[in-house]
Order: sequence, then structure tokens, then C-alpha cells
Amino acid sequence: LKDGTTVVSSEAGILEPENAPAELFKSKGRLGPGKMVAIDLHSGELIENDDIKQKMAVKKPYSEWNKVFRESLPTPDFLGADHDDPVSKAVEEDLITLQFDLGYTIEDTEMVVESMAQTGKEPTWCMGNDKPLAILSERPHVLYDYFTQRFAQVTNPAIDPYREALVMSVEVYLGRQGNIMAERP
Repeated sequence: LKDGTTVVSSEAGILEPENAPAELFKSKGRLGPGKMVAIDLHSGELIENDDIKQKMAVKKPYSEWNKVFRESLPTPDFLGADHDDPVSKAVEEDLITLQFDLGYTIEDTEMVVESMAQTGKEPTWCMGNDKPLAILSERPHVLYDYFTQRFAQVTNPAIDPYREALVMSVEVYLGRQGNIMAERP
């Protein structure tokens, strides 16, 4: 806002229109995926996504470090359909049984493994994925179930920190927290 107040919210309509008319806003917008904003607490400046990334990019010689320290892994030779490797042939002959024994379902194979093999990316799912976390399940899971990412983990309606003060806090600590990751090659 023009008075120096910054409001950040995950929900639209957090400010009542009669309390915050449009002329009070210095800027407003939507933060998209992979985007960020920062506020310089010394100058009060709002720093937007491209400026943050540009400032960070020139701090250290990341491009040079990438050229010097980057290692390329060799691409393995894949077996053709007419190979004569005995271990691979044994696996191929018993593949469905092995997949079942390791916890893969037909759905896992068709929707996840094949999709990853074809696109080279982890498949993305819609919101509303209510599959329980593998770590809390009593049933066995395949290894990758323990490492999946879940997005949009929000509550609806939004959590009310005043009514739920006994079980949550919106307290934020600002200031130096030490060097979590040193910027060096």
C-alpha cells in the first residue's frame, strides 16, 4: 500500500474493499509458480522476481563455476530387442511378477513409469489427490511413493490464527540466522 504496508495472502479478498480502496495500492499482483518477491527492510523497497534473480546472478561467478565444475555422465548403452544378456532375459520373462512383488500396480506402470520413460519428467497430477502419505500407511509402497511432491496443500477455509492460537502461530523471526549454505563452488 502507499502507506508502506505490505499485504501478502494466499486467498483473494483478504482486504475488504471499503477498507482498502484501489487508490491506496502502490502495486498489486499475483505471484505465479517459481516467482518471488522480497522487501528490503533497510530501504523499504519492494524487489520483484526478475530483479531478485538478476541481483543474485551477479553476486558470484556462477557461470564460470558451472563451466569448471560441471561433469557430464556418460549415456549408457541400452539393450536392443535382440540382445543375448542372460540376466536381462530372465528379468524380461518374469517382469510382471517382479513388478507385483515390488509393489508396482498396473496403474503405476501405465500412468507413472511409462509416462516418465516417454517424457523424461515426473508426471503431474490434479489437485484433490487424497492418496495417504506412504510413510503413514500400513501397506507396503514402492520406493518412489516416499519421495513424491505434493502441491497446493492448503486448507479451505483458510486457517484462522486468532481462533486457533492454541495450535498454531503466525510468528515470524526476521534477521540473521547464520550461513545455511555458503555460496562457493
